[in-house]
Amino acid sequence: MIRQPPSFVAEKTSSSQIGVEDFWWRDFCLFGLSVVFPSIAIFKKVGWVPLAGYVFVAMSGLYILLRHVLPAIASKLSGRFCGGMAVASFVLLATALYWVYPQVLNSHGFRLFGIQFGVSDSNDAFVATWKAMFDGKYPYYETSFLGNPISPMPGALLIALPFYVLGWTALQNIVWLVILWMAMGRHFRDYRLASVMMLTVMGMCPNLVYTVLQAGDYMTNSIYVLVTSLFFLRAIQRRQSSKWLLFGAAAALGLALSSRANYFLLLPVLFFVVVWLRGFWSAAKHLAVVLAILALVTLPFYLYDPAHFSPLHTTGKMDLGGRFPHAAEVVFFSGCLLASALGFFQRGFRSLESVCARMFVVQEFAVLSGFILASLASRRPALDYAHFALLSMFFGVFAFGAGLFRRALVPSAVHL
Repeated sequence: MIRQPPSFVAEKTSSSQIGVEDFWWRDFCLFGLSVVFPSIAIFKKVGWVPLAGYVFVAMSGLYILLRHVLPAIASKLSGRFCGGMAVASFVLLATALYWVYPQVLNSHGFRLFGIQFGVSDSNDAFVATWKAMFDGKYPYYETSFLGNPISPMPGALLIALPFYVLGWTALQNIVWLVILWMAMGRHFRDYRLASVMMLTVMGMCPNLVYTVLQAGDYMTNSIYVLVTSLFFLRAIQRRQSSKWLLFGAAAALGLALSSRANYFLLLPVLFFVVVWLRGFWSAAKHLAVVLAILALVTLPFYLYDPAHFSPLHTTGKMDLGGRFPHAAEVVFFSGCLLASALGFFQRGFRSLESVCARMFVVQEFAVLSGFILASLASRRPALDYAHFALLSMFFGVFAFGAGLFRRALVPSAVHL
């Protein structure tokens, strides 16, 4: 029997709540992990000292920002000013992308501290696959200009189609950042909060900016899976939602989940949340729609030529070319068990933030598993794996950032 009320409640912050139950340090550490960890993959290229310096400066700066700077200037920060700063940052990113990507990161790379940063072929994967499909060819026979197999799954290709038609697939990162900013502002009913959070993430995570300028898609995958998950759960929560709205939300989620195989781990959490909201049979029905759309999008490409369905070749990043046979399967099923456990014990489903916290933990489990296996194989920290944390970064930002920044922006909040 489900004992909790079948609805989410908005997380609010008051001085009394903070005094009774202060999770500030937990949220601070997990927010820091979600935002700082991905950039370790960049700083490891320039040495341990710059890497340690980045982590120290980023975490110290975040602490000072939340404990001192924002509380001191909160009364002077209007929603219009913060929103304007966020929009200006998006425009600046778009301008930098327009000049830097074609001239540098899509041609010869650049050097920093004597270290060569290579070109990116992520955007070329979308261009090559859609060009092949419009020519009537199987897209996964293609390779990027660097000779790498195509790693995005069919859902990611379909979501990128409008940008390909417009002639600039590299723009999708910025568009989805704007969509996330708007979604957070609407969910929190506070665009000042959403803007300050977004600006902080952009300032703390150089890998975010680097990924935008490289036209990589990991961050975009994270955003549209997060946004469609929130849309789906919101539609489920509202009893007055029409059948078409529920179907559309489930279809959008199924399409988004078909972007990267690691997002399949989120399904057990989503299932148990819907069980909590509407009961077992409703959860089975709605998740069946999600799975049906996921299969409808993915299976035709897979069944056409399973041996050349290159997104599955990325499992080699987990078994490391045979050094750890079946590691991908073990990590996947272990992740499913973890997700099921986090979903089954639904005591903490107070808000969508608490749901995203569980999703973040499951995703970080997969990233850290790969990191540990790669480190064991190379007998040194495999910091390259930190780049995959971009796939879960915004789940952590959404889950742990709201409480931190809301407390900092509420002048009456008492920080213990």
